[in-house]
Amino acid sequence: MKKFRLFILTILLLPVLFLFSACGSGAYVVSIEKGKEFENYTVYTITYSDGKISTFTVENGVNGEDGKDLSIQEIFEAYSAQAGDDGLTFDEFLQKYLTIKVDDVSYQSAVNKALMSTVDIYAYNDNPTGIVCGAGVIYKMEDEFSYILTNYHITYTSERDNNVSDHFYLYQYGQDAKFAQSGNNVVAYGNCVSAEFVGGSGNYDLAVLKCKTADLKRNNPSACEVTIAESYSVSEDAIAIGNPDGAGMSVSKGVVSVDSESLTLINADQREYTYRVMRIDTGVNGGNSGGGLFNNKGELIGIVNAKKLETNSGNVADNIAYALPIDNAKRVADNIMYHSTSTFHGVRKLVFGIEIEEQNTKCNYDGTNISVSADCVVRKVNSSSLAEQMGLRVGDTIKTVTIKSANTEKTYEINRVFNLTDLTLEVRQGDTVKMSVVRAGSETELTSRFVTMEDMVEV
Repeated sequence: MKKFRLFILTILLLPVLFLFSACGSGAYVVSIEKGKEFENYTVYTITYSDGKISTFTVENGVNGEDGKDLSIQEIFEAYSAQAGDDGLTFDEFLQKYLTIKVDDVSYQSAVNKALMSTVDIYAYNDNPTGIVCGAGVIYKMEDEFSYILTNYHITYTSERDNNVSDHFYLYQYGQDAKFAQSGNNVVAYGNCVSAEFVGGSGNYDLAVLKCKTADLKRNNPSACEVTIAESYSVSEDAIAIGNPDGAGMSVSKGVVSVDSESLTLINADQREYTYRVMRIDTGVNGGNSGGGLFNNKGELIGIVNAKKLETNSGNVADNIAYALPIDNAKRVADNIMYHSTSTFHGVRKLVFGIEIEEQNTKCNYDGTNISVSADCVVRKVNSSSLAEQMGLRVGDTIKTVTIKSANTEKTYEINRVFNLTDLTLEVRQGDTVKMSVVRAGSETELTSRFVTMEDMVEV
């Protein structure tokens, strides 16, 4: 069998070298079980609907006898009767009066579930010069098809007119990638799943693949779509699951170092792009690209896409890597899936026709998490643009944007420039957009505007 070279893609930013790493809330108590008894207390185990497990202890009473045979339900009922607190729920009682120690098993369970929504990806062409390896996550799992989110640079090839590789094969946890030579072509075999390209964009380094759900479930009945985190913050656990060095799926752990910053680099198509990324200290290598970045609940917070190899001084860089934040990655994926046709496989976004800058930047600390906010001030409004038609003026501070579709209406607070640029991916033809701004010290609501295809641009 011919041995194929794996592509490892390097990118240069000023004197800094980068590598494309090639490349549930609302849980409720399910059961409470009595465990081991000690002289003066008994250990109970709580199992939650999301698979997490916690333990707590109950004293057994005077001389270790009085309360020895009581269940936690009996304790709750006795408390409710004595206190006359009929409105207190069982969950509220547990949260208010019992000290709960989270068991390590809950963390392990969360990570293992994340493994069930991760795939290794191998891309190659007929008569290939090499095989590109990476990873992906099961973004959506529907009855017939499942959709895989990965990096654009994994799917890109300069060997084809459409710049998309001929073949994509997915391998799930516990399955080894196997390839054989057949004439001038490569054949993948074993428990692999064939996938096809839905769409992608170098501007966001994201792509969507599609495969049959039955194929994923045949190889792994526990395969499931990822759970998307509602938020993420600095110092939060950052757990990468991917295919480092093409050696198969593995897990590495770090933290979020910076929650949002800009990264400029050259992608697989040799064009320069600037991405909004989160910085992490998680160990990633070639093959982690496209793989998920998860928090300690097993929720997806990002898509790994790059690694820093050298510092500005030329020294080796240790554990400096980057991931595309999931809030924006989700918007890109939904945009690709919405607009994908037989002739178009990219992203369409709204163009407001303005330039804005951040002023009065400040740090916010709520006692647990920190965040950064700023005033987003308009410094230029293009003539005949959508923004001008809405009544936006130079010097306005944008406060909110409301997007109204046929079925939903949602208002977003704008306290960073990227809040607005990210939202341009969420607007569809036929939606209505409106803004509120602060002008001369007073908040003003601008004229709403119906979005047409002429307001959109393909990227």
